[in-house]
Amino acid sequence: MTPEERDTLLELLSHVFESDDDIDGLVYLDIQKIFYHLRERLDDENTIKELLPYYWYIDGVVSDTVQETVNHGLDTGVLQSEPTASTGTGEWYEPGQEEVTPAEGINEDDIATAKREIKLAIEEDYDVFRSHEDKIQDVYGEAPYDFQRYFKLNILFAIKQFSSDRPLYLGTDNLASEISTAEAYLPLDPEFDEFNTLFSRYVNTAKRYLSAVGEQNRILADRFKQLSDGVWRLYCQQLRLLEHDPYYDAKREEWEEEYQRTRQFVANDLIEFRQAIYDEFEETNETNRVSEESSWGKIAAKYLDEQSSD
Repeated sequence: MTPEERDTLLELLSHVFESDDDIDGLVYLDIQKIFYHLRERLDDENTIKELLPYYWYIDGVVSDTVQETVNHGLDTGVLQSEPTASTGTGEWYEPGQEEVTPAEGINEDDIATAKREIKLAIEEDYDVFRSHEDKIQDVYGEAPYDFQRYFKLNILFAIKQFSSDRPLYLGTDNLASEISTAEAYLPLDPEFDEFNTLFSRYVNTAKRYLSAVGEQNRILADRFKQLSDGVWRLYCQQLRLLEHDPYYDAKREEWEEEYQRTRQFVANDLIEFRQAIYDEFEETNETNRVSEESSWGKIAAKYLDEQSSD
């Protein structure tokens, strides 16, 4: 992105604060989604649309050029930020002390159109005053695969509650059932075959772990959350390889390498977590010991052999 294009997007971001007197600040999710809705409203002929390429990732649809614009705003003092009071919502961005530099070299009519559409996007498409939870629900309502909505909104939320020692409304048995159900939502595209195989191993491990712990005994809960977050990241990295605008084609090799590193990390984490389950619970309940001749033991041994041969 050229300096002129970056200045153009920063001018549009500044206009967001001017378009509604009640908007005194935004979280990062807001900025990404407002620009996404702007992109969807613009005609293909509008040069601003070309500056807003998106891809699906961990937090929904995101754009590197929007991230670059936010960083540019902070560097120039046009924006300022501070941590939000709400956990999990990131930084709070508001107008800084410096005025934005008017963009040059970009079609002025396109900029004017984009400013009008930004105001409409805020009024009709994206409510910045909704709760963070409602915004996340809205984001995943447009997800390309049902698995995203189910795993992100149902399972990861419950695991976060579990690891934070908060009450699980449906209990560990129901959480195990929810995780098992997630397999039915796995994408059928062949590009996800590798992930799907690993996810099935995650499901077996999660069920084994949740059958050993209870509401009061949450041993290894943080490790379980780490494993689950890693599985989610791996899925999102494969998703990014498939669901991105052509602008990002040049990054495919880099993204593929990142995916392979994460895949190996998750595979190793599964083995280590399974071993931690054995080590932790076999001392308190000898019946939980896994024999190499049992079904679980044979699966574990086969998987260890597969990994050692990679």
